[in-house]
Amino acid sequence: MSQINELNLAAKGMIEQKRFDDARRTLEQSIALQKNPVAFRYMGVLCRFTRQLPEAVVWHQEALKLAPDDPATLSQLAETFFDAGDMLQACAYYAFAIRHDPANIAYLERFIGMSQRVSFVNYNEVVEQAIVTCLKTPQIDVYPLQALWFNTFLLHPAMQPLYAPSKGLLGGLLGKPLPDTLPSGAALQPLLSPFFVLGLRHLTIFSLEFENFIARLRRTLLTDKDTAAGVLGNDNFARLAGAVSHYAYNTEYILVPTPAETTLVENLKQTIAAQPEAHLVALYACYASLHLLPNARAVEASFTQSPIADVIALQLTEHFALQARRLEIPAITSIDDEVSKLVREQYEESPYPKWGKLPKWLVVEKPAEALRQKGAQILVAGCGTGHEALQYAVLFPEAEVLAVDLSLTSMAYGMGKAREFGITNITFRQADILRLGEIGRQFDCIVSGGVLHHIKDMFRAWQVLTGMLKPGGVMKIALYSRTARRNLIACHDIIRKSYPGLDLAGMRDFRHNSDRIVGKKLVASLSGFEDYYHLSMYRDMRFHVQERNLNLDEISDMLDKLGLGFVEFSIPQPVKTQYAATFPADPAGGTLAHWAAFEKAAPDTFKACYIFWCRKS
Repeated sequence: MSQINELNLAAKGMIEQKRFDDARRTLEQSIALQKNPVAFRYMGVLCRFTRQLPEAVVWHQEALKLAPDDPATLSQLAETFFDAGDMLQACAYYAFAIRHDPANIAYLERFIGMSQRVSFVNYNEVVEQAIVTCLKTPQIDVYPLQALWFNTFLLHPAMQPLYAPSKGLLGGLLGKPLPDTLPSGAALQPLLSPFFVLGLRHLTIFSLEFENFIARLRRTLLTDKDTAAGVLGNDNFARLAGAVSHYAYNTEYILVPTPAETTLVENLKQTIAAQPEAHLVALYACYASLHLLPNARAVEASFTQSPIADVIALQLTEHFALQARRLEIPAITSIDDEVSKLVREQYEESPYPKWGKLPKWLVVEKPAEALRQKGAQILVAGCGTGHEALQYAVLFPEAEVLAVDLSLTSMAYGMGKAREFGITNITFRQADILRLGEIGRQFDCIVSGGVLHHIKDMFRAWQVLTGMLKPGGVMKIALYSRTARRNLIACHDIIRKSYPGLDLAGMRDFRHNSDRIVGKKLVASLSGFEDYYHLSMYRDMRFHVQERNLNLDEISDMLDKLGLGFVEFSIPQPVKTQYAATFPADPAGGTLAHWAAFEKAAPDTFKACYIFWCRKS
C-alpha cells in the first residue's frame, strides 16, 4: 500500500508540473498494483487538465464506486462538470462534497460561487443542507446565495403549503382577495427549520412575491401571537419572530404595516415597557428597531443570554456602539454648502450602503499598480459606509487611506467594519469635498465612486479633487449614465412633480403603491435592482435630494477641462471583449467617442454607472 501511495503522490506532483504523460504512466502503475480511488481520482484530474472532460467524468465515477463518500473526488467531479458548462451537476456535486467535509471553506466558497448560475427544478435535500452549512459559517460571504436559497425555498415541500397561497395566483384567477395572514399555530412549524431561520437572518430575497410572504408572516405573528406562542412555545415563537426581525431590520423596515398593525405595535411597545418578555421583544423588532423602546438599555441587559440574543446584539448593542463611534470621528472641513447639508442629513438618516463582508478575491486594477509602493497616499472622497475604502486598504496594506464623507453615521458603520476585520491603515474623517482642498494634502490616487453626481456644483468638486492629485496620479470615478438610468429618470420625473419632500414613511408608502402611481411596467423594470429591497438604497435610487445624470460627451468635455486623461473603464471582461470586436482599431478601449457609440447600441452597458480611471498629466 505504501508503494501505491508513493506512486499517487508522485503523479500528483507531475500533474502540478504539467508533466501529464509521466503522470499517466505513474497512475497506470498504481492501478496495476491495485484499483484504488485516489489513482482513479488523479486520472480524472489529469483528463480534466488536458480537456478530456467525458473521460474525466468516467474516472471520477470509478473512484466513487470504491469510495462513494470521498469529498475530494466529489469536488473534482464538480469541477469537471463546471468546466463542461453543466452548472447544475457542478453545484450538486459540491453539495455532496460539503455533506462529507462541511469544514472545508474552499468547498463552501466554490458552491456559493456556482450557486448564482443555477436553478434546480426539483427539491434536493443535500443542496438544502449545503446551504445551511454555508449560512452557519461566519467567515464566508453568503450574500450570493440568495438566488439558490430562494430557488430551494420555492421547491421545498414543507414550505410550499404556506408560501404558494401568498403569491395570490389562485385568488387572482378566481377574483378573490388574498388573505391578510397565514395559517397560524402548528402550520408555522416548518418555518422553524435552520434553512428558513438562517436564510432570513443572512439574506435578502429580490422578489416582491417573497416580500409579500414575509409581510403576511409578520402580520400573522402579530395578530395571532397568543395562539402561535401557545402552540410553538414562547422560545420557538421568539426564534421565528427573531428571524423575521432580522429580515425587517436588514431591509430597514421597508415593509408597510397596515393601520391595524400600527395600533397593535404601539400597544406591544407599552406592554414591553411594563414587562418585557423575549418573544414579545422579538415581535416588536419585526416592526421597529429596539433602540426606540423607552427601556432599550434595560432590554439589552435582560436578554443577552436568551433565544433572541442575536436580535439584541444586532439592534441594540451594535446600535449603541455605532453611536459611540460617531463621536470618535473629527471634522477636517466645515460643511456650509446648503445642498451638502441636505445630502448629509439624508445619509445620517439612511446610511448607504449596508454591507456584511468584504469580497473574498480582490484584484489590483492595472491603473492602480503603482499604489503597491510603501506609503502610497489614497483618498476615498465620499466613502459612505466604507465598503470600497476598506477594499483599497486591504489591497494596499502599505498605503495610507484617508476616507472622508459628510455622514458621521455612515463612517461609524465603516469604522466598525474596519475594527471587525482588523484593518488599521485607514482613517475616517468628516469633510465636504467642496472644502477638501483646504487640508493641503496631495494623493497618489483618489477614488470617488457615485459621489460627484450628488454635488450641486459637480465640476467645482471635481476640480478640488484634481487639485489634490499628484502629477501622474490616478483617479477612479463613478458617475450616473443618463442612458442606463432612463427608467429611473422617468420615475424621478413623477416624484418631482407630484411627490416632493416625502419623509421615510412617505417613501415606504410610495413604494407600496408604486403599481398604481408609476405603473406595473416601470415597477417591473426597477424591482430587478437590489436597491429596490433596502430602504436606504431605495431612497438613494429614487428620492435623492441631489443628483445629476450624464453622458460620455459631457464627461469627455470635463476631463479635457480638468487636464485629466481617460485611461479605461472598470467593466466586466465580456463587455471589453465585445467592445474590442466592435472597434478592432481600439482594442484597449481608450476612446470615449467609441464607447458612446457602443452605449447607444447597448443602452444598459453602464447600468452600474460609468466607472472609469483617469490620470493627471
